[in-house]
Amino acid sequence: MSSAVQDNEKHLSQLAAMHLLQKMQPAWQLLTREDAYRERGGRRTNVFLDGILKESLARINRVELRGRNAPFTENGLAEAMERLKRPRPSGVLRVNEEITDLLLLGTAVEQTFDGSTRAFQVRFIDWVNVERNEFHICAEFDVEREHSTDTRRPDIVLFVNGIPFVVIE
Repeated sequence: MSSAVQDNEKHLSQLAAMHLLQKMQPAWQLLTREDAYRERGGRRTNVFLDGILKESLARINRVELRGRNAPFTENGLAEAMERLKRPRPSGVLRVNEEITDLLLLGTAVEQTFDGSTRAFQVRFIDWVNVERNEFHICAEFDVEREHSTDTRRPDIVLFVNGIPFVVIE
C-alpha cells in the first residue's frame, strides 16, 4: 500500500473518530492544535491544558464549612494543580496508582474560611455530576520530551477538565 493511501486512511479514520466523539453526550469539544498549545502555556512539554484545568477546578470545587461555602483561593487551586503535575516516582505501576488516587479522590489543600484554617478536598473530576466536567479532543497533539527537542504526536488526545485521559494512536 502506498504512503499516500495510508495517510489518507489514517486521516479519514481520525476524522470519523473525532466526529463520533463530538456527537456523544456529553459532547467532546474540538480544540485546534493552536488552541491546545495556548492552553498549555506555549510549552510542548506540558501535557495539561492549564487554563481549562484551572477553570474546571474553580467551577467544580467549593470550600464548605458549617452550612456555608465559598470558592477555593487561587493559591489553593494552584497547589492542587502542582500536585497533579509534579514529577512522579519511578515505576509505571507506582505512578499509575498515584495518579489514579488523585483523579478518583482529589487532594486536600489548606484553606482559611470563616477564621478557621483546615484542609479541604479539591476534586479534579466531578464523578457524581458528569455534566459539570469539560471534555475536549485534540488531533495531532505535539508533546516534547523533557530535556530534548524530540517530539511525539499522538493522533488524538482526549482531555477531561484539561487532564489528558486517553491517547488514540
